Amino acid sequence: MQTTPDKTPSSPLVLANSIEEALSVLKSTGPTSTLLAGGTWLMRAKARQEATDQVFISLSRIDELHTIEVEDDAINVGSMVTHDSLSKALVGMQDLAGLTQAANKSANPAVRRMATIGGNICTTDFPAADLLPMLLSLDATVKLQSLSGIRKISLADFVATGRQSANAELLTHIQIPRCGRFSSHSRMLMRKAGEYPIANLSLCADFDPGGIVNYARIVIGSVETQPKYWIGMERAIIGASIANTDVKTLAMSHVDEFVARDDTDAPGWYRKRML
Repeated sequence: MQTTPDKTPSSPLVLANSIEEALSVLKSTGPTSTLLAGGTWLMRAKARQEATDQVFISLSRIDELHTIEVEDDAINVGSMVTHDSLSKALVGMQDLAGLTQAANKSANPAVRRMATIGGNICTTDFPAADLLPMLLSLDATVKLQSLSGIRKISLADFVATGRQSANAELLTHIQIPRCGRFSSHSRMLMRKAGEYPIANLSLCADFDPGGIVNYARIVIGSVETQPKYWIGMERAIIGASIANTDVKTLAMSHVDEFVARDDTDAPGWYRKRML
């Protein structure tokens, strides 16, 4: 569908052919439009009693948003890259093993082939996202583009500001530094098969030759409504030998940093217990 910057689309679905076209439609339609990535979150909109009578701007035709560029110091990932494609592209990269785990274990195979990294980051009402906590622990940055230009900010700042902007912006790429550290991601489910974790934990850490932790970044997802750095636990394990540390007891002494949410999947007390 062809559009101009000042023309309101006549169809509820716009198949944008470029970033500029998507931004033009986004600017002209304002709050009545929604960017459409993999569509897996939208599919459940009616179950969440959310309105779907708006303009959807599909990004699926924009080739540059589907790319993964592997460099020596960073990985640049387009926002339309799926969980499945991401997990396959990162195989063998030990420092990004946690991101591979997060992408390869989220939801189920059918969803992983559709759900995108950009959608996982930008869906603000989805507290159980797996990629977002892992990307935060890896100090990822995001590239945001508007009709007036491009800006890059840390993912942590993007999340802290509510993932909202006064300008019509599109998240186009995510940059993940190659840190040379160890990373891991774990998720706890109510059952062995299920989509949303009760709690998930993303870790990026570094050790000296003697096994002493000299760096730790821990991000918890799904316990609260937003991902959260586990500051007390980070401080507790830095300088410690994990092999000689009772991690469970240590975690129990810092779990009250979280105000766990209650919902139909699990009560808050259970989320903290699993954490």
